[in-house]
Amino acid sequence: MQIRLSDHFSFGRLLRFTLPSIAMMILTSLYSVADGLFVSNMVGDIGLSAVNIMFPVAMLIAAVGFMLGTGGSAVVARTLGEGRPDMANRFFSMFVFAVILFGGVLSAAGAAFVEPIARLAGASDILMDSCVAYGRILFAGSLPFMPRPRSSRFSLSRKGRTWVLSCPSPRA
Repeated sequence: MQIRLSDHFSFGRLLRFTLPSIAMMILTSLYSVADGLFVSNMVGDIGLSAVNIMFPVAMLIAAVGFMLGTGGSAVVARTLGEGRPDMANRFFSMFVFAVILFGGVLSAAGAAFVEPIARLAGASDILMDSCVAYGRILFAGSLPFMPRPRSSRFSLSRKGRTWVLSCPSPRA
């Protein structure tokens, strides 16, 4: 059964069309649950508090990846639908490189200003050392983490088929 946006959607067809996005959102939110469980069992109350204070910062970084991935997917899908695959390849490459560039800038800026960011996020003097340590780990991992799951795996629906593009074009 093919899914077309112009068709009438029953609940089952709507669920089939949206289930991959729903599953991805649930799996993404499980990251914070798993992080909290491991930190609370291994580090304790102070570590769990630091994770809860700094995790919104990680979500802001992820938001940039989601934004570029979602917008990039729409632009590439539209361009493919217009019958311009070479231009779609160029757009795809541009978005992947933009994610890498923004990820690098966010990592460098975050690492340089992790203490003021932690203070702005609400860290007290008791939690500051743990927040800074966790923040440095978050910012160090944001560059390799950001492009992989969020934006370089563009999923495009065209004529009832789903296409996944997972690497940039050699032609930039």
